[in-house]
This record gives sequence, structure tokens and C-alpha cells, in this order.
Amino acid sequence: MITVLCIDDETDIRKLLVEELEDAGLNTLEAANGAEGLETILNAWPDIVICDVSMPMMNGHE
Repeated sequence: MITVLCIDDETDIRKLLVEELEDAGLNTLEAANGAEGLETILNAWPDIVICDVSMPMMNGHE
């Protein structure tokens, strides 16, 4: 099963994206900022990462 990590500081957007991905049959992980997302990547090794670019603390490019 494919696991997708969704990184977005906008809770509503992240939750909507996760809901759509789960409805499509994918496993999902969530992170609220870039630092949390990087930690999740290193711990869970998702297959795909969908990341917002403009976020506080650590942006999507970092």
C-alpha cells in the first residue's frame, strides 16, 4: 500500500487533502510544518510527499 505524507500548516487544507487521499485508498501521514514533516520522513519513509512551500519554521524548499 502506498503511503503519502501531507505537509501543510493550514489545518483545513491538510485535513481535506488527507480525506481525499484516504478515500482513494491510500495510507496517509500528516505534518503541520516542515520540521515535523522532515522528522516524519526520516521515521516513516513515506512513498510520496505532498508539501506546501510557504510555511513557518521550515518551508517546503528547505
